[in-house]
Amino acid sequence: MAKKSNQKLKILYLADIFLKETDEDHPLTIKEITDRLKMYDISALIKC
Repeated sequence: MAKKSNQKLKILYLADIFLKETDEDHPLTIKEITDRLKMYDISALIKC
């Protein structure tokens, strides 16, 4: 189970962000993506 209920929506929000805000000529950085997810109160931890 997800730690927070809105974490289950993360993939849907990511798909929406990618569809609306990116294309071949206009990519988003990881920082921009995580900032947009924060607007939905969704954390996005980056593990290297």
